[in-house]
Amino acid sequence: MTVLFYLNDEWGDNGAGRLRVLRGPNGFEPYDCEVPPTMGWMFAFLRSEESWHGHPPFAGERKVVQTAWVRDEGELQRKKKRNATAQFFKGIFGR
Repeated sequence: MTVLFYLNDEWGDNGAGRLRVLRGPNGFEPYDCEVPPTMGWMFAFLRSEESWHGHPPFAGERKVVQTAWVRDEGELQRKKKRNATAQFFKGIFGR
């Protein structure tokens, strides 16, 4: 399970950077709902191989606290490996 707590005072309304619950794995449309990343919004969802989500690209700072619960050691190791890979690429290409 993942829970996101948004901490941004305001957000532009062009759609960039807003979390979307997607209908499939290919792109940011179509989607079922969109969550503005502004103060007071929280979004929780169960992670699975079919819990498609993401946000359209944007430039700038996006403040969010993310908490994840895992069921077992194997899932924890998978999450750590994925996070290390993401951090590696963010270090190369920037945030």
